[in-house]
Amino acid sequence: MFAALAAPLRADEMTAADLLPGSSVMYAELSRPKEVLAVILDHPLRQRLEALPPYRQALEQPDYLRFKAAVAVVEAQLEMPWRKLVEAVTDGGLFVGVDAETEGLAVLVRARDAATLDKTLQTLLKLARDEAQRQGQDDPVKSGQYREVTAYRAGEARLAVLGGWLLLTNKDRLGQRVIDNYLDSSPQVLAKQPAFVAARQARDASAAAWSWFDLATLRTLDRDNKLFRGPRDNPVGELLVGGLFGIASQAPYATVSLHLNPRRARLVAAMPLEPAWVGESRQYYLGPEGQGEAPTPLGVDGQLLSVRTYRNLSEMWLRADDLFDQNVVDQLAQADSNLSTLFSGKDFGEDILGSFDPRIHVLVARQDFGQQTPQPAIKLPAFALVAQMKDPETVQPELRRIFMSLVGFLNVVGAMNGQPQLDLETITEGERKLVASRFLAEKDEQDSKSARINFNFSPTVGFLGSTFVLSSTRRLADQLLEAAGKPASAGNGSAAGQSRVNTDVQANLGLLRDVLDDNRQQLISQNMLEQGHTRAEAEYEIGLLLELLGLLRSFGLQLDTLDGQLRLQAQLELAE
Repeated sequence: MFAALAAPLRADEMTAADLLPGSSVMYAELSRPKEVLAVILDHPLRQRLEALPPYRQALEQPDYLRFKAAVAVVEAQLEMPWRKLVEAVTDGGLFVGVDAETEGLAVLVRARDAATLDKTLQTLLKLARDEAQRQGQDDPVKSGQYREVTAYRAGEARLAVLGGWLLLTNKDRLGQRVIDNYLDSSPQVLAKQPAFVAARQARDASAAAWSWFDLATLRTLDRDNKLFRGPRDNPVGELLVGGLFGIASQAPYATVSLHLNPRRARLVAAMPLEPAWVGESRQYYLGPEGQGEAPTPLGVDGQLLSVRTYRNLSEMWLRADDLFDQNVVDQLAQADSNLSTLFSGKDFGEDILGSFDPRIHVLVARQDFGQQTPQPAIKLPAFALVAQMKDPETVQPELRRIFMSLVGFLNVVGAMNGQPQLDLETITEGERKLVASRFLAEKDEQDSKSARINFNFSPTVGFLGSTFVLSSTRRLADQLLEAAGKPASAGNGSAAGQSRVNTDVQANLGLLRDVLDDNRQQLISQNMLEQGHTRAEAEYEIGLLLELLGLLRSFGLQLDTLDGQLRLQAQLELAE
């Protein structure tokens, strides 16, 4: 029997944070497991998932069948279906803590009542002992006492019951500290640490799960400064997440929360933000005092992906010595030399990148080829970059010249490799100006609907006022210039009480499925070549991929600031 203590009244009011030691550096809670379980198990898409062949095949695997048999035994012993049992045992929540002092992990589960918890654990331990005896092995469960509390050890796991609480840990000392906190009133608990209290007060009560990280303590443990210095050997990584490392190296704590409902899942990571924490080397990322703001969105037909962000690329390039290790700095210096030659001796970082505003918009859109010929066999989306020129009158002629020179270079290289040539055209439509190119088709390719991949592209640059567009197709450039010429909509919500959006990513996953379906036959052929599958096997794999994508609607990622916090939010929306 488990020794469940007759705890004083105060013990019944304890939270997991009252039990975990104050030296905890990570805390996570699932406060309403029943609701989360209901969202997952009762979701309308569950039947569609269960109908998929891989799911049905998984149910026939020996490991699953053994697991199912073990669950049936537990259900019979406890006279309760497994779902009801899980709900009863975790009714008060599931909590996890990581302690820096003992380097231990503690899991706390609060049951609906001590009797159900005690009976459940006795049943599980008995099953483990019976299985060991059946296999002729020694008793895998050892027991002992600490302050009149019976504790059990199975492998590296230590177990104890504290009233309605189940404690599971991998360190004796951590388990003893949790028991001490349960039996005694101690000020050295997580619930009384100022950084934890501040974070918990700001927590969104609607979150299905919430976690907290003590960044200040983690920094002291990170003696080599590897955890918070950022990706010094990766310029792309720095561009994507460098600013987050910069704030994490100053912020006292970080939190992550999960929000769930039947239609979407949203993950929110947040850290306190003070303007002084935005160092000079990473102002390119967040802007001076963290005020950098993404541009107003431009919408186009068939939009597959939109990325809006504030990144001062010129400042990042010029501050390479502060951001990267020597190897990357040397590579960027070599690239700067080569690019300066391409740009007629102009300094790439200062003169070229510095001529653009930090607000950048990248778009990807599905192409509708209709009856167009030649039509490529592999149909790729169109993509474009939109930026604002600081001095259009000076920069625009230079960009036109560079683009035309680049097309000429591509024609020379293409002719050497048997590729079709690009024809240039300059178009002026009111205030809109474009330099467009298109591939010239050979006679036998002019009416083809399975032409070379080149015919996905008609590289174009466009200008309208201070707006600059570099696009893979003329049609997308036209759409973006038309959208840019319309009256600006409301900003990103940087007024008082509203968030200031630094980066916003929106992906239409339903449309991505359509793009892949446009190329189904090519994907099947590629699968056969690369995987060695038969056509039937390849058709099955590609069909399954498209079926899974059909369960999803969209994905969004947003980095913003609100009420003194830096937030990174990711949201996945499911199909109906």
